[in-house]
Amino acid sequence: MKKSSVITPFFVFLMETVTAGIELRLYPVKPVTLRAKFGGQFFENFTMSEIEVQAGIAIKAGELFLGYRRRGLENSGWNGFSGGFRYYF
Repeated sequence: MKKSSVITPFFVFLMETVTAGIELRLYPVKPVTLRAKFGGQFFENFTMSEIEVQAGIAIKAGELFLGYRRRGLENSGWNGFSGGFRYYF
């Protein structure tokens, strides 16, 4: 099965918040995978943003990946590296 690139916008409206963003999944060459997610949550008194990028190698029904995530809350934020293995079934 050949994978293709995917762009997924998302938008969720709840009673006190709105969540919106976009997720990109790219498969430039086999077995390389790239993923990026940009989004935010908009509350009445503050805004929270998120940026996440990952690169991985597809291995059979799974993916070994490394990435970086930045979450911001107004003038402060959290950031750091991530890694792991995803199994698709």
